[in-house]
Amino acid sequence: MSMGTGVGTTVGRVPSQQESTVRILIVDDDPTIRSVLEALLEDEGYLPVTAANGKEAVAIVRDDPPALVLMDLMMPVMSGVDAVKVLKTDPETAGIPIIAMSAGFILRESIDELLADSIISKPFDLDALIANIHSTLRRASGMDTGELRLP
Repeated sequence: MSMGTGVGTTVGRVPSQQESTVRILIVDDDPTIRSVLEALLEDEGYLPVTAANGKEAVAIVRDDPPALVLMDLMMPVMSGVDAVKVLKTDPETAGIPIIAMSAGFILRESIDELLADSIISKPFDLDALIANIHSTLRRASGMDTGELRLP
């Protein structure tokens, strides 16, 4: 897996029109996790965008909504749990699918109040995460009348 040179770029490969259409927001306070997920999503043909906390994520989603959000639940400034609540209770952003990512014990504590579309526990299997992303995007596109082309 090669590391990108920046948001949405991949070394040694020219993105196609299709690759640049499906933006996924990665929200995690751990820069290593953001980098690994960014490279993974680029390799899968998605256009990753990153945020370090829930407050940044809410601003990005409201300004330029992605096709999907991968949201860590435990972060500084604004937690992922709070950011998910803000996004899912706002009519403008409620339809954007969110996959929550966090340690198992946090998931058990938050599951009843969490409004995310899907949940994956850390540490996660990368293949399982990609499968979850694909299925969540397909479910979302089935409910939406707009076109969503998956890589």
